[in-house]
Amino acid sequence: MTPDVAVLLLIVGAAGVLAGLLPGFRFAGALAALAALLALVAVLLMGFWLPAASTVARWPGGVLVLAAEPRTWLFALAFLVVLFGLQLSGAVRSGGRRVAVRCCSLVLAAAVLGVIFAADLLTLAVAWAAADLAEFALCLAGSEADPQSSDAVTAGALRLGLNLSALAALTVAALDVPQSAGLMLGSVALPERTTAWLWIAVAVRLHLFPMQLVMHAGGGARRGRAALLLLAPLACTTVLLAALAAHPPSETISAVLSAAAVASALSGAWKFYAEPDVLLAPGNLGLAFSGVSMLVALHAGSAAAAGVMLLSVTGMITCGTLFAYLGFVRSDAAWVAAPVLAAAIMAGLPLTVGFAALRTVAAGMLRNAAPLWLLFFLIALCFMAAGMLRQALRPGVAPNWSEPFASTAYLFGLGAPLAFAVAVGSAPAALGRMLGEAEAGARPASNLLAAGCALLVSGAALGLWRLRPVVVERVRRWLVLPEFLRWQTVYAGVWQGYRSTGRALRVAAAVLEGDGGVLWMLVGALLAGLLVEL
Repeated sequence: MTPDVAVLLLIVGAAGVLAGLLPGFRFAGALAALAALLALVAVLLMGFWLPAASTVARWPGGVLVLAAEPRTWLFALAFLVVLFGLQLSGAVRSGGRRVAVRCCSLVLAAAVLGVIFAADLLTLAVAWAAADLAEFALCLAGSEADPQSSDAVTAGALRLGLNLSALAALTVAALDVPQSAGLMLGSVALPERTTAWLWIAVAVRLHLFPMQLVMHAGGGARRGRAALLLLAPLACTTVLLAALAAHPPSETISAVLSAAAVASALSGAWKFYAEPDVLLAPGNLGLAFSGVSMLVALHAGSAAAAGVMLLSVTGMITCGTLFAYLGFVRSDAAWVAAPVLAAAIMAGLPLTVGFAALRTVAAGMLRNAAPLWLLFFLIALCFMAAGMLRQALRPGVAPNWSEPFASTAYLFGLGAPLAFAVAVGSAPAALGRMLGEAEAGARPASNLLAAGCALLVSGAALGLWRLRPVVVERVRRWLVLPEFLRWQTVYAGVWQGYRSTGRALRVAAAVLEGDGGVLWMLVGALLAGLLVEL
């Protein structure tokens, strides 16, 4: 079993979903879920043959190789479990067959798997390009059902521009790295210039502040599409960011990236918690996870690589559960347990992947003498967990129980990611061997530290959730920074400046090309001469 099998299954599934264009075909959702399940089973079985590799393309200048090792295998499993859950929950959600959205979702998932299993920087660059195009296609695919489609398409176009800029930086860095080095960069002596380009590529691809483009992550038929668009930056950069942990950037770049990471983590977590529109709030969660991931990569020391991987898996599981959840309905109140459990995992619930991530990050940052960065990390985590509790009671709609096996599909859609989080966290020894931190889970001090941090985050999150109106009112009264950090405000200002400049140029052209154009040119030349003399 090789990595290309799962990629091919997703592509074949995307082609099969197109059968939903036929008038009488009603199984587009079931086909998409089946394709995700088959890809998940293929990756799961591949665990018996690790390490595994396959050559995708070969030409005189190089080869494209997909390779799986324990860390990437674990991350790919997390991504596919979330994809499977989203496809199952989409099958019980009203809104039609959504053929274009489901097809583009599977194509994007195949491209993301290519990114995760990329064996070297050349393959990673090609996979990034494919993921960028698939992401933009998915953004366009659901725009006809979005009342804010013009804003969403504009944000998608700007996001594509940022992604292509990151791709250019990655390509420049790949010129100095031999393809035989692969992505295990810890064993390669990289020039400072190459290291700088790689860190810049990751920062731009993560859309750190001020490059974050907040997506209109609404409910209804758009939630599965919104989840993939939100998780794509994190999924496409985690493996490279973990590899870069062995090559810290220069002090100047580290300072800039640290400031951007803190701004992203705190502003994203705050907006997820305080956004008045509960349907738009989840769009900020991707920014928060991007910020904390960069913070861990920069300041967790020897535990940075494992911390980034575990934190990204936690982000995948919790975000996937949140978007698969259709909202609180009093007649089906039992389903509220899923987002509440996701909030507990985010806060560091023992025997889950969230606890393993918190233990690795907290111990690594303290060993690296970075308590201030750990404080920022925990503050962001408190607001994120509080925001997740708020989302648990978000008003929603009941699933379409008239569909066959609707209750079973919804149960597995919500339960599969959460079960995976518990399964991973319940085996700390195996998890440590996969991540190269075999001794971390056996340290009583690390477990005690993680338990203390988990209690602190959980208590703070509960308090913030209960006192949200008071906290939001006081913060907005005394602190204008969260409102200033809203991307919509920055984008509106830039767009207004562009329009004003265009109007000024049109007025100037009308004046200079009119009857008095020669006179105005003489006046302008006279004024220029006077200014030069002065």
